[in-house]
Amino acid sequence: MSADEKDYAEHRREVDRRWREANAEHLRDYRRRYREKNSEYLAERARAWREANLERARQHNRDSERRRSARLRQQQARNARARERYPEIRDQQIERGRRFRREHPDKVCEYQRRYKERHPERHRANAAATAQRYRDAHADEIRERQRLAAAERRRANPDAYKEQYARNIEKQRERGRNASRRRARLKALDLPPRHVHRTYAADKRAHTADADEFFRRQRSLDIRSAITLEASHPDALAVPDRVDTRRRQLLRGSPSIPAIERVRRTVREPEYRQRLQDWQDVRRAETLRARRARDLQRVRESHEAARQKILDSRPAIYEGHRRRRQAKVREEVRMDSIARAQRGLPPYDLDRETQERLDAEVAETLRTRLGEVRDRTLRRVDGVLDKYDRAAPHGTSPGVRGSGSGPSIAR
Repeated sequence: MSADEKDYAEHRREVDRRWREANAEHLRDYRRRYREKNSEYLAERARAWREANLERARQHNRDSERRRSARLRQQQARNARARERYPEIRDQQIERGRRFRREHPDKVCEYQRRYKERHPERHRANAAATAQRYRDAHADEIRERQRLAAAERRRANPDAYKEQYARNIEKQRERGRNASRRRARLKALDLPPRHVHRTYAADKRAHTADADEFFRRQRSLDIRSAITLEASHPDALAVPDRVDTRRRQLLRGSPSIPAIERVRRTVREPEYRQRLQDWQDVRRAETLRARRARDLQRVRESHEAARQKILDSRPAIYEGHRRRRQAKVREEVRMDSIARAQRGLPPYDLDRETQERLDAEVAETLRTRLGEVRDRTLRRVDGVLDKYDRAAPHGTSPGVRGSGSGPSIAR
């Protein structure tokens, strides 16, 4: 290629690059429409290329995965460095962002418009979360503005409520009838009347979060037993306030104090303490029985898998044994056949007798291996039973030997 041709090619590349930069939006839209219109054709062409270049496609996938992993590691390293450095330059970053928004409002608007077009759902969720944070941070100011606006509306139109009631007269009457039925039902059931507690939205969200955390919290066996015992106590519904307050203080202020100890500190009856100990022993025994059954089931599954593996490997065992022993066994059969002929007995069928002896030797090998698996499984079963018998509370047992609850071991 001559110098003029090189200059012209470089000129064309520069012209194309400038055109692509000037028409970036048009190009993106064109490519998107082309992919949507020819999606099946592109997918078929990609599939055909992959089938024709399978190794190359796999190598591309491996290279792509390595590059993705490298980018992810680099991004994580940059994020870690940024998190370490951000507290030092936080004020500078905030001021730089404010200055950019002041100096380039058109760019900021364009960036926001593109983000909303690409991620409409995320934009709505972020906007709702931002508005909620603002309302929570300025709750008193917003409520005051709302009160003033409501007072202004009442002064402007004192009959607004009456007009709204008249427009929705049937709905209001139905609401009143439902309230009357509810009061009648509560009175018939000897229940107190309905009492409405008005709560702000921020308090409702906080209460909902606390409730979710309370019901999702993982509780230990001690805490569950304490809750059950408190509910089953004869005076559970008449616990003095000071005792209940003390229990909450112990639980919140000293997490190291077990829940059972809280019950013992607040319940003094000796017979109730004995009931507590008995209940603990029963729960512990039930837990041990469940765990013992789980471990025995695992032993049984492992035994069945090992046994099936040996049975499935019989063809391979037979083939290896035949290669090692066939010549020797055949010679033994030939010698035995000669001896039988000398004694006046009919000679052996050489091939059939060799096959039968090889089968018998392979069967003995399989019986030996199955016996080793069975003995190993029985030792594991004995270990499981010994472990849970030792851990069982005094006077209870998660299941003694000979009860028939252990796994059946195939012979």
